[in-house]
Amino acid sequence: LKKLRALCSEKDGDVAITVRKLAMVSLTAVFKDIAPSYRIRELSEAEMKLKVSKDVRKLRDFEQTLLSNYQKFLKLLDETTEVGLKSESVCPPAKKKQKRTKRSPLQVLDGNQELSASSLEGLSVVALQCLCELAVALSHFNYRSNILAVLVPQMDSSALKGEASQMCCGAVIKVFQNDLVGEVSLEAVQLITRMVKAKSYRTKPAVLRTFLHLRLHNIEEPVGVAGRGGAKAVKKEAATRSHGQHGRMSRRQRKRMKVEAKLDKELKETEAVESREKKSKLQTEILKVIFNTYFRVIKLSRDSPLLQPVLEGLAKCVPFAIIRTSH
Repeated sequence: LKKLRALCSEKDGDVAITVRKLAMVSLTAVFKDIAPSYRIRELSEAEMKLKVSKDVRKLRDFEQTLLSNYQKFLKLLDETTEVGLKSESVCPPAKKKQKRTKRSPLQVLDGNQELSASSLEGLSVVALQCLCELAVALSHFNYRSNILAVLVPQMDSSALKGEASQMCCGAVIKVFQNDLVGEVSLEAVQLITRMVKAKSYRTKPAVLRTFLHLRLHNIEEPVGVAGRGGAKAVKKEAATRSHGQHGRMSRRQRKRMKVEAKLDKELKETEAVESREKKSKLQTEILKVIFNTYFRVIKLSRDSPLLQPVLEGLAKCVPFAIIRTSH
């Protein structure tokens, strides 16, 4: 991982652009493959000094190395994106002397050469694509807030002839569609609404149109296994599966099996209730934040280009708000 990160800052002018692009894409694919399905907790110095078993130490070393390299890679992608998009917006001065801005290490090549604006722009496109992929694939993993903090401002950007905005809006939409619980969606919605407010509600309609892809449900009603039909189906399936075993089991084993099945059922019901309550709270907060922005847009201007996505959003969200209010 360290060697691949070094290639992301290749200084050889003949191959720098190609090597950097390939290294960024390769590292993105690697992190998507090796990142675990849980968030890694960062250990304190005291915890690192504690004596643990060999297997635990091995796992800790892997997790902390992975986390350190992932954080540094995200920082590199952020800097590459920032430098590339900034260089694109800079216009050459007309007869006026400007103070030379400090060059980023990413711009400097061997022999004190410097990357051109077009080269930096090409690198920023790849870096932004990598961030979008990581936001979608690893939204459950560490530093998702850092990724969203980079992508959300670019949703309203005109950089790269609007390509940056399209990429970031598309990534946020996929994040909304894949979020089954609502934690990531709430975080993204809060960042977007803050940005819209900071820009005095003058952003691209596509920014608010992403809210149309939020996963909103009537959570009060049990769904799937938690429902009566689902519970009956599971019970029937368990009975069918164990039917062939009863002939070979003793009375004590059958009794033990019934107790285990009962405990398993109670555990699943408890988890379903807790999950439903968590989703309900998150969805309530999401609706609250969205409605606040929608009503502010309507109040401030009736000629705003945001009015259409706001009305579309109200048409989708109001039924869920009414259901929640009635409950």
